[in-house]
Amino acid sequence: ITLGLMAALFHDAGYIQETDDTSGTGAKHTATHVERSMDFFEIFGTRMGLDEDSILSVRSVILCTNLSVDISAIEFPNPRIRLLGKLIGTADVLAQMADRIYLEKLLFLYREFKESGIGGYESEVDLLRKTIGFYDFIARRLETHLSRVDRFMKSHFIARWEIHENLYQTAIEKQRKYLKHILSIP
Repeated sequence: ITLGLMAALFHDAGYIQETDDTSGTGAKHTATHVERSMDFFEIFGTRMGLDEDSILSVRSVILCTNLSVDISAIEFPNPRIRLLGKLIGTADVLAQMADRIYLEKLLFLYREFKESGIGGYESEVDLLRKTIGFYDFIARRLETHLSRVDRFMKSHFIARWEIHENLYQTAIEKQRKYLKHILSIP
């Protein structure tokens, strides 16, 4: 649990600019932020006296938040750390995409992509259009790479509030539907 909390806290630390990095924003590190987060944690973990296995475990969990990584190719120290990686990877995408202002944040994401040199988007509207495909990509990733661990959210909401649905998934579907509506307006 402690390693999972550390991974959750450090998984986006790669956006942090170093003191001598004064140009632009941390967004310029978008393409490399996961690797930077892992390296940042390794420095922190070493200074805090963590053993090598703990540091490698947290690095592998953080790597699960990289959407371009095939999680089945990651060498985990044990099955529990693999599950932890899938839980953190799932939480990362659910928290972002279920956020009430996710669609508004996409407009800023376009600027981040532009600053970091990530291409493939002609404008904010183009990014919004391509987000429909991103929803499908995430659904496949949850199903395959992340072993559908999001299914446990329903049990959480039942136990916590006696709500018999995954509120994250409900929010994501509502936003997807609203985005399709927005994009259909001439």
